Amino acid sequence: MSAKPRYVVGIDLGTTNSALASVDTAPGDAEKPTIQMFPVPQVVAPGQVDTRATLPSYLYVLGANELPPAAVALPWDPAPSSIAGDFARARGSEVPARLVASAKSWLSHPGIDRTAPVLPWGRSPDSRKSFPRPKRGSVDRVASSSATRAPNRCSG
Repeated sequence: MSAKPRYVVGIDLGTTNSALASVDTAPGDAEKPTIQMFPVPQVVAPGQVDTRATLPSYLYVLGANELPPAAVALPWDPAPSSIAGDFARARGSEVPARLVASAKSWLSHPGIDRTAPVLPWGRSPDSRKSFPRPKRGSVDRVASSSATRAPNRCSG
């Protein structure tokens, strides 16, 4: 007989924000278990890593020599090629061609090859593609239905 896990962990990979939480299932106040949120470390400003209750679901693809490595360094990656979260959202408002947003909406688009790089959509020629790329034969359909607007954004 296997033992009941002591902790239950919940992960919300939302379209707008992602969050992590846990509940201790040990005997105690079983009628009202306490949900513990995990603070998410992220770059919140150039050179500043802090924790937030949620991680905004934005990925910013850095350009070559765009920012000094210290401006986006993370405890687990001193020189990332992209950043996620608060600073990614803020920087993406300044340089939108490098921002990936609503990726879950893009991944559910019927004309997208979910394994190939196309995002950020409408990027500048010098920026790297992240993911996914339209399937062969569907480029015209994707371009005509999505090129002038981002996919529908859902709260999540």
